[in-house]
Amino acid sequence: MEIEIDCTHTREITCPYCGAEFSDSWEVGMGVNDGELGELECGSCEKTFIANRNCSITYNSYTTPCLNGEVEHNWQPVVGIPKEYFKDKYRCKICYREEKHD
Repeated sequence: MEIEIDCTHTREITCPYCGAEFSDSWEVGMGVNDGELGELECGSCEKTFIANRNCSITYNSYTTPCLNGEVEHNWQPVVGIPKEYFKDKYRCKICYREEKHD
């Protein structure tokens, strides 16, 4: 009798043969852009299988009353190196818009 192991959308890479989880799965295939991690060998049962990485993208939205004329921008000087690049540069603390101010 074959045991069914859930190996989809797991928090760590999981061996589909024995269910062992890889610790620090994020380190596997560093630099791989397409998500295909390729062949992996399980450290517990020593069987070979393939894995891929799935990524989820989420978004955040914020109110920006200064962009709608409800309040004034809250300009703060931008500090950075080299100082010449950031000279006279300001960023609004509400909407993060940057502008040069003389």
